[in-house]
Amino acid sequence: MVKKRRTKVIELKNVSKSYDGKPAVDNVSFSINKGEFVTFLGPSGCGKTTTLRMIAGFEKPTSGKIFIDGKDITEIPPHLRPVNTVFQRYALFPHLNVFNNVAFGLKLKKIPSGQYYTDKSGQKFEKLRKYTKEEIKRKVNEVLRLVDLEDYEARDVSSLSGGQQQRVAIARALVNDPEVLLLDEPLGALDLKMRKDMQIELMNMHKKLGITFVYVTHDQEEALTMSDTIIVMRHGVIQQIATPKKIYDEPANAFVADFIGESNIFSGIMLDDFKVSCMDHVFECVDKGFKKNQEIDVIIRPEDIYIIPKDNHAAMVIAHIESCVFKGDHYQIIAMVGEYELVIHETNEAIVGEDIGIFIKPFDFHIMPKARIINEIETEMVSDNVVDICGSNFDCNGMGLPEGTKVIASIPFDKVIIFDNEEDGKIGGEVVNTIYKGSYYQCIVRADNYYIFFVDTQDDWLKGDRVGIGINPEDIQIKAIEQNKS
Repeated sequence: MVKKRRTKVIELKNVSKSYDGKPAVDNVSFSINKGEFVTFLGPSGCGKTTTLRMIAGFEKPTSGKIFIDGKDITEIPPHLRPVNTVFQRYALFPHLNVFNNVAFGLKLKKIPSGQYYTDKSGQKFEKLRKYTKEEIKRKVNEVLRLVDLEDYEARDVSSLSGGQQQRVAIARALVNDPEVLLLDEPLGALDLKMRKDMQIELMNMHKKLGITFVYVTHDQEEALTMSDTIIVMRHGVIQQIATPKKIYDEPANAFVADFIGESNIFSGIMLDDFKVSCMDHVFECVDKGFKKNQEIDVIIRPEDIYIIPKDNHAAMVIAHIESCVFKGDHYQIIAMVGEYELVIHETNEAIVGEDIGIFIKPFDFHIMPKARIINEIETEMVSDNVVDICGSNFDCNGMGLPEGTKVIASIPFDKVIIFDNEEDGKIGGEVVNTIYKGSYYQCIVRADNYYIFFVDTQDDWLKGDRVGIGINPEDIQIKAIEQNKS
């Protein structure tokens, strides 16, 4: 059987975008195939909308190239690109009815006429013409029929529901026959039921039209439901590109696992091939190739944990049930394995206060290297026992290194101190993410100079919190950077 070759329609190569020196998109490269439904997924501020706007031409990359059908369109203005965009706020014209909203672009557009003329230099050109009224009516009616609004041509757009207005916006984008349809959180303003209905409608439209859909959302369920491929972003960097099933079953790192669905995430140690230590116990797994005693993250989905009698020989650990809450299609159970909290999804109710046995299949332990095991900052000594960290001076054991010496300052995650009052710290920053690791929280703080601190803490800090950062002198490890001798 000959495998059908897929054609690239969009390609980004080493694309970055910065605002006032702050990177919004950082050196991303990927391609999108013709006819795919691709979704950019990530939290607010991750760079997904900026990436979409660069494809549309509304933003110009700081560096890198964007190609459509193999042609470099980085410098080409939006109206000359073979794409159309649907925005979250619809951007409909309130003074026009449904028909004229959809027809607006067609009335301005010029198309080849099939007739040619020769200029004074002898060059031959094809004449352009506008659509006729009959052509516009036919195209508008076709696209309104596609979005189930064929009887709404004369309606005022302000009289339509949110879902109907969204369909008008989609029809207006589709009527120009774009090669690529860009959708920037188009369902964000709709209620839950209407969102779910529109998800199905968009999927059906995509199948009927066969064109490429590029979609932006922060809603994980939306992305998993509709997409052929998901691109997960964080801090302007692509974390994983894969099918919805692979993203859910095989997340690339702890962030993806935490962001897509619900996960138990523990710090662990890979003792050997097929053997991992976490929650103060040793378990069999299917992973190999890690260094002996390498620090790793262990991901276990709540639905992959089985509750069995505590005296069953298959019980790997004993857990104590702290709570059991009915969630509609399952019970969410919180159980403690020693000091570690385990979230379990079960179809049967569990008894609070009871001890249970836990069984997890080896292939349901998802093992991944830690993104970082210590905070390391390349900097320099201010004096023999003072080091510059993120623009502030910190006392340290500088080992007598002279002023100006280039060094690496290392700070363990659990030695970084977060202050609720920003003024109490030497460095200001913003909380960008927090992941629960079973017995503690791992907080990600972006300092004002954009360095990202990993902090292990007992407190659950909220995303967007302004905080202060402090470090005790004895917790800063200094190592001189060896300079190449000329």
